[in-house]
Parts: sequence; C-alpha cells; structure tokens
Amino acid sequence: MLELSALVVFISVPIWISVFKKLIETIYLWQVKEYRLDRVLSHLKYEGSLSLNDEFELVIRIAFLTLIIMYYLSPTSLVLGLGVLIAMVYYDIRALKAFEKLLHKKIHRFALKSPRNLLVFMFSCLVLLAPYLYLYLLLNDTSGIVVAQNVLINNLPDSASGYLFNTPLAAKVDNLTIISLPFFVTLFSVSVGILMDLTIMLIVPLGVFLTAPFSVVKRNMIIKKAIRKMAALKRMRVIAVTGSYGKTTTKEIIYQILEKKFNTIKTEKHNNTEIGIAQTVLKKAGDKTQVFVAEMGAYKLGETRECAKIVNPHIAIITGIDEQHISLYGSFKAIIDSTLEIVEEIAEDGLVIINADNDYCLRVAEKIEHRKALYYTDEFQDELISRPRRGKSMVNNSPKDENLYLSHIEETSKGLSFDVSYKGTAVTIKSNIKGRHNAGNISAGILAAIELGMDLNQLSKIINETNFDIPYLTVSSGMNESKIIDDGYNINPSGYYAGLKFLSTQKNTGKKWVLTQGFIELGDEKDDTYKKVALATIKGSDGIITTDIDLCAHIVEQNDEYRIVYCESVFDVPIKFKTFIKNDDVVLVEGPFPKQILDNIYKKNNA
Repeated sequence: MLELSALVVFISVPIWISVFKKLIETIYLWQVKEYRLDRVLSHLKYEGSLSLNDEFELVIRIAFLTLIIMYYLSPTSLVLGLGVLIAMVYYDIRALKAFEKLLHKKIHRFALKSPRNLLVFMFSCLVLLAPYLYLYLLLNDTSGIVVAQNVLINNLPDSASGYLFNTPLAAKVDNLTIISLPFFVTLFSVSVGILMDLTIMLIVPLGVFLTAPFSVVKRNMIIKKAIRKMAALKRMRVIAVTGSYGKTTTKEIIYQILEKKFNTIKTEKHNNTEIGIAQTVLKKAGDKTQVFVAEMGAYKLGETRECAKIVNPHIAIITGIDEQHISLYGSFKAIIDSTLEIVEEIAEDGLVIINADNDYCLRVAEKIEHRKALYYTDEFQDELISRPRRGKSMVNNSPKDENLYLSHIEETSKGLSFDVSYKGTAVTIKSNIKGRHNAGNISAGILAAIELGMDLNQLSKIINETNFDIPYLTVSSGMNESKIIDDGYNINPSGYYAGLKFLSTQKNTGKKWVLTQGFIELGDEKDDTYKKVALATIKGSDGIITTDIDLCAHIVEQNDEYRIVYCESVFDVPIKFKTFIKNDDVVLVEGPFPKQILDNIYKKNNA
C-alpha cells in the first residue's frame, strides 16, 4: 500500500503543479470580474480566445483522455499503454514550465485576504482531491477491483504476459482480463489529472455559485445598514458621478475642490459599485459630513439605479458615454438608459450636470426633465446652439448665460489654462492638472460647487491654488532613461483617444510609445472600435507594446509598417520594454498592469 501511495504521488505531483497554476489564474479571473458570470462569459467570448498553442495543447489533452478510455476497452494493448507513459512525460514538461512561472511569480494571483477567494480555493481543492480518496478506498479492497464484466484489477500471476519496460500491464487468464495494480494506479492518476486540467474552468464557477448565498446575504446586510444610516444624515449632500469614462478623475477633482470649504468624503479608488458605496457610507459618513462625492459604475441596466437608491443624490454628473461594457449591456441604447437611471433617482430639486462635448450626453440631455446644467468648450459651441430640439429647450436662453462655457484651452508645461464663463461672469483657470480633456472634468466640479453655494471667483482662486493629486496622466522616469505617462487603471475608447492627444503634446527627442493590454467588454462593437483605435494609435504614436493580438491585427491591417511589439504574456512586458524603449522615449501606459510589472519598468527599481 505504501509503495502504491508513493507511486500516486510521483505521478500526480507534476500534473498537480500544472493544475494548481491554472486554478490560481482561474480564481484570479473571477476576482477581477467581481464574481460576475456575465463578465466572465464576456471575457471568454471576446477577450479570452485561445492562441494556436493553447488550442494545440487542448487537443493533446483530449487525445490523451480518449486514449486512456480506449485502454479500458483493450487493457492488454501495449501501444495504448505506451500512450499513458507519453502523457506522463507531457505533464512533466508542463509542470516544469508552470513551476518556473510560479517560482518567478509570473502568474496572476488572487488576493489571499479575500474570504470568498479562499473558500472557492478550498472547495476546488476538495473537489480535485476527491478522486484520490476514492482510489484509496478501492485499494483497500483486498479482493480486487472489478472494473467491468470479466475485467479485474489485481496483482498479476507470475505467468502473465504483456510488459512495458519490464512492468506488467495486463494479461488474459482464462476468460478474465487482469490489469496490473501498479499500472492501474498510474492509469487512474494520469486520467484524473487530465480531467482536472480540462474541468477546472467548471469547478471554480461551481465554487463561486456555492459561496454566492453567503456573499449576497452579507452584501444585503451592508447595503440595508448604509441606507438606514443615510436616512439619518439628512443634512449631507450627495454628488453622484457616473458615465462611461472620466468618473474617477471628476470625483477626485470635485473632492479636492470641496474639501477646502466643506467636510467632504468620497468613494476611494474604483469602489463604484453598490457595496463599495455602502461601505464608504458606513466607514466615513457622520453627523459632521456635509458632502459625499460618490462614483457610480454599472455593467447592466438597473445597477446605476441601485447605487443611487442608497444615497439619493442631490447632484448627478454625467461625464461621458461611449462603447465601454457594451457586451454586458447588450446594446448602446441600454447604456444610455442605464445613464438615465441616475436622473430618475435624483432628489426632486436636484441638478443634473452634463458633458455637452459628448454627443451621446446631448441626446440624454434632451430627454431629461430635471433641472440641468451643461458644460462645453468653444469647439462644440456652434453645435450646441444650432442643435435641433424637441419639446422643452435644453437651455432656457443663450448657452453662455445658462450653462458653463470654456474657451482658450491651452496645455502648458505646468498644466491646463482656460477661460470659464458662467452667467455673465468670466474667470481664468490655471491648474496643474494635465490633459486637455480634463478641462471638462474641472468644469463639472465648478458647476457642482456652485450648486452648493460657492461662487465662480471663489472657485477660480481655490482651483488655481490647489495642487491637485490626480491618478491619471502622471509622468515618471522609466527604464532606459525613458518617461512613462500613467493614464490610470481604467481603459475605454474615449479615454484612450484623450491619452493619445496628451502623448502628442510631449516634447521629446525619442519615440512615442503606447503600452496596453487592450480593451475589454466591447462586445460586437469590438471590430469597429478597434479600427478607430488602430487609426488613432498609428496617428498618435510611433509604436505599441501590447498583449492584445486583436489590436495588433487591426493595426497591421491599417499600416503594416507601424512598429508593433507583441507580448504573449503580460509578464514579458518588462523584457520587451528594456529591449525596445530607448533614451528619451515617452511611453503612454493605458489600462491595468500587475504591480510587479509596473515596478520593473519604472526607473526606481532599475540598477
């Protein structure tokens, strides 16, 4: 029994290393997608396509499993037995590669601090270990193991024939086929390993499903508690920021303006879901809190409404609308309808602030019956004034009088400079915030502050004197004496185009590069969007480093001479960066990257 157990361990460890790596990465995927089946399915459909190498390995694993099933039908076949040995060698090779990645932390790891992650992990491990418990029970049956009629697993008689490298496999004894016990253990271990490898993508979702009730109960308790607390904080004013892009930047700008005058709190980082907003209320809101700036995100109809119901906003800001998350919404109309949900939940005397530089926002504005204020730049003024209107006018009189109007926008080495006109008053804003598109985000903050009782002159003084800390378009020193522009965690088409515009303003003697993993959840709009993205990338930069093979294909289709550096894995990015990025090159980082990748490409960690 001890020898057989050792044999199981010897055969199974290489397979387990490979499966363990896959298990960790699968749980990480569910964590990143917030345990949402719709987001995971969207990823698998639109972003998770297999490479040729992945498809080839999948075929090999299925072939091995088929071969083992055939062996059960013909247990005396030496050829099929040899196939089992080849399968073992295959997994030994995969284990070495997986172990190397595990050792050098070249895999996406889930957060160990998450109780749900740990529960899903433990459940998956139990499911994966269950076949070995079954094997243990079988091996304790001293009378032999009956596999099928006239097929028995037991020790072979000395006269048995059929050997593979001097190891007995199986033999015919009268009308009975006897399979060697050691070889059965080998066969069982390999077949279970292949099944684990093929079904891990089903086992983890089952763990997610079983832990969902605990998560839902906890989530509902937190939300109800937050709603009760909000009901008691009647004096606190809530500013809700929503849209396809620009939410986090606008939230940060508003918070840093208002904290100079009011006791203000905000949702942190990207906590823009129901549970994130509720947790912020419970942790931060109090009797002395005057203003709560809440970022609100959504992936489908109804979610923006649920966020708004928790806090009942007095001011709603719509920063912009584009194709982001369309694969989850199902249609562009659903995205617009989702945006309107925040308006439907706003206080009766509330104000809706809208980015009129975005055509889709203008369409939304025409449907809004609530009190509203628009902000826009001189580039779009004629369109706004001449835009045909149905029913009530979007504006009561001249746009310059009723809404906030920006002009003379300039980008300097210190930041943005532009003029603001509102109800006959004009001021000049000079801010350290970078990126021309952020003039609109500052405007949203100005309108929100005016609604809370501040005046334009007071606001211009605060903005001009504030050293804003915005987590986007920050410029740092990178590897090989390069410069890195970090455009933040989120990536969407509109933000990407704005980032490219900012990249074009950089004065450097080297080349201008883009570093990205591509876009997610664009659905059936992906091809059309990527065509536009490819053209903008070619026009706004000299080269791209990316893990997105689809984006590479669209760029090649537009210009096959454009410099593309493709990385099969995100963990190859530092090597490619070091090879291709030279002195005084500027690299625009668009979208999320693991911390260890960013640490490796920034100068501070280079010898």
